[in-house]
Amino acid sequence: MKTFTRNCAFILIGITTFSCGESISYDDSMNTSSSKTEEVKDVTKEEEKATTATKVIEVKNQYSMEVPEFMTQVTSLNDEASFQSQNIYKETYIIVIDEPTDEFISVFKSLEGYDDSLSVVENYRVVQTNFISEDMQIDKMSEPKSLTINGLNAEQIAIEGSVPGLNAKLYYLYTFVEGKDNVYMVMAWTLNSRKDKYADVLEEMSNSIKLIEGEANESEELDS
Repeated sequence: MKTFTRNCAFILIGITTFSCGESISYDDSMNTSSSKTEEVKDVTKEEEKATTATKVIEVKNQYSMEVPEFMTQVTSLNDEASFQSQNIYKETYIIVIDEPTDEFISVFKSLEGYDDSLSVVENYRVVQTNFISEDMQIDKMSEPKSLTINGLNAEQIAIEGSVPGLNAKLYYLYTFVEGKDNVYMVMAWTLNSRKDKYADVLEEMSNSIKLIEGEANESEELDS
């Protein structure tokens, strides 16, 4: 089984280095705009959302994700992720890490870190959130939201904060999903200064995860 602690630490520190100072400065200057300019920006956001084309990516013959056409598949964000996509200009990123459910339950029961009064996906959310809290300076965390995504039990939290070595505030949307044979952590993020513009995009991408009939556990390469 993949090491949960190592996964979380690498995610929070390694992949956020794409956020550049120029982008942050641009957004900071935009925050000083007049209310009239903000209204124009809101209209532009709605127009962009209405015209954004999407594509469906199948991963390992196991699940699919639907992301905007402007997102590009990569392999550099996290070594353990089975799906990774980004747009470095818009500063939008998403990855998916999957773990065999039986192994997750077995390991954390042996560590006395599994609560039988909670569901599998609730336990997964608690475990991962604890690791995240250890490695990240959290300014704000939402209450966990229970939802159903394409027939799958899921938990979702939003976090605003920062990580060591990066002079920027970030916005993360974590979605934890219980599949047939695996549990999934979908992590989507952007600069906190771009949260208002891209939060809906991050949520739509995260909530698009869908199992392919006959979910497989075999480790295969992501189809290009």
